[in-house]
Amino acid sequence: MRYEAPRRRLSFLVIGMVIGMLSMAILSGCGGKEEPPPPTLTPLPPTPTPQVVATTTALQSPLTSPLPTPKTMTTENLKGVSGHIAFHSEESGNFDIWVMDLPDGEPRQLTTAPARDIEPAWSPDGAHIVFASGRDDPENLQLYVMNADGSQAHPLLTGVRPYDNWGPAWSPDGQYIAFQTNRDVRTQGFDLYVVRADGSGEKPLVTGPGNQYHVSWSPDGKHIVYVDDTDGDGEIYVANADGSQPRKITDNLSNEAYPRWSPDGRWILFQSNRDGLWRLYIIPPEGGDFEMVSLPILANDVMGTWSPDGKYIAFSSDRAEHDWEIYLMPLHGDMWKRLTFHFPQIKDRYPAWTR
Repeated sequence: MRYEAPRRRLSFLVIGMVIGMLSMAILSGCGGKEEPPPPTLTPLPPTPTPQVVATTTALQSPLTSPLPTPKTMTTENLKGVSGHIAFHSEESGNFDIWVMDLPDGEPRQLTTAPARDIEPAWSPDGAHIVFASGRDDPENLQLYVMNADGSQAHPLLTGVRPYDNWGPAWSPDGQYIAFQTNRDVRTQGFDLYVVRADGSGEKPLVTGPGNQYHVSWSPDGKHIVYVDDTDGDGEIYVANADGSQPRKITDNLSNEAYPRWSPDGRWILFQSNRDGLWRLYIIPPEGGDFEMVSLPILANDVMGTWSPDGKYIAFSSDRAEHDWEIYLMPLHGDMWKRLTFHFPQIKDRYPAWTR
């Protein structure tokens, strides 16, 4: 599979996917009707940026541990697994938000708009979901908030907005929502913005000559983690919650994406194609050695999310005949459980877990 970096900071290109031994991109899926492709750097004149301190070396090495033979999780293994997982799926013929109750509930469709609804994120209390939608303008994704049962969906931001807002992340105190947007004609790229949960007080969070995207909050709300491709590859950065003092914590000739902070604050989960396939890894927030948590099978694992207790990870994988389904596995273990069983070529992605 070959990764085609989208040229656009003004309009999205369609990403085509070819499944092969070398997978170079599945960050945003395939087909023109799915989530927008991951942003990449557009050459621009130099602009002042905050000083960044790299905390890793150019060649990081994984923690060594024996690779187990994966097994399917049984009902007994799933005892103690609970909560709700929201995700986006094209089961209905259009990308919509779905939800399922753990450990063994059936997926339920929450949105039915004739436009794509993607990338759900829960409020900390589990009462609301913020997501990106093209229901007002198919060419420009905007943020919407709805109740957990799918009712009363409404725009988070008001007014006509001829640009994209997507990739939302709710702060742990429920007061703010961070997201990525390509509104700034000066940078012509994706920057991080933050807004109050009621839609007021919108302001820049992290900007720069490259793209900043895939933001997530630390559990104490004091820091954010995100991806920046200024150096040409998507690398993971940690910064203060106001965007100040960014630190690079990965430094590889590969792409990292979708970092997510663990509930106890000790780890950052992310995906990387450093070995030719997209795998899930964890790394401490200060950087250093990383550990692969994906099981040793020939498949791509992407868009990982933590269980509320930090013991499990839900993710999307193409391990079932290249169909993208939602799976669950322990953080450390040799088991996995398939959660969705949709028709061939149906893509289920972007899981988000709440209590």
